[in-house]
Amino acid sequence: MRARKPAHLPPTSPPMPHLTSLIGFALVSLGLVLTPGPNMIYLISRSITQGPAAGIVSLGGVALGFVFYML
Repeated sequence: MRARKPAHLPPTSPPMPHLTSLIGFALVSLGLVLTPGPNMIYLISRSITQGPAAGIVSLGGVALGFVFYML
């Protein structure tokens, strides 16, 4: 006979990362965002040459790129 789980136990869920892992991830992500690089040159040049609206659109694209880095 198979052993069955008691009905009152909740289903198992994937384990959560430890708090230290989350803090480390947040610090690395913050460093990625704050360090100047080609993305800053891109944002500044677009904002100066094409105006604030183009800078905001470019910022959205750079932020989306950071999301892929984080994933």
